[in-house]
Amino acid sequence: MVSKRPAWQTGDGAAGAAGAATDWDAVRKTESAPPKVYYGWWIVLFSAATAFFSGPGQTYSIGFFADEYTREFSWSRSQTSGMFAIATVVSGCTMTAVGGVIDHLGSKRAAWMTGTALGGACFLNSLVNGQTTVMMGFFAVRFFGQGERE
Repeated sequence: MVSKRPAWQTGDGAAGAAGAATDWDAVRKTESAPPKVYYGWWIVLFSAATAFFSGPGQTYSIGFFADEYTREFSWSRSQTSGMFAIATVVSGCTMTAVGGVIDHLGSKRAAWMTGTALGGACFLNSLVNGQTTVMMGFFAVRFFGQGERE
């Protein structure tokens, strides 16, 4: 019976009869190795985590504390929403300038830096004491949370 495999695979002939068994052993070892996780799935996981952790900069998170701002500082809901809207617009305008910096730093380094800055912004929002600091806090969480994390 004639084999359809080349001589180097079957060990027939002078084309490496001794080396053929070793080659097939290597193939068997690689076939039984656990499959590597596709790199794209790591990107999906990292992107989902980034979106989740940008929550403090999202509108729904700020809205959770809107009643506290109005009660603590005796502001109307319109005043609080107006400050948030202004901070959002200013944050959006400054993001275009910062995009080049992020391209220069690289996305991994920028993600760590903006994540740390977002944590600091959340902490500083616990220390607000007036309209100026609330505006700065709104800007910081919008800029580092919503804008630069996504």
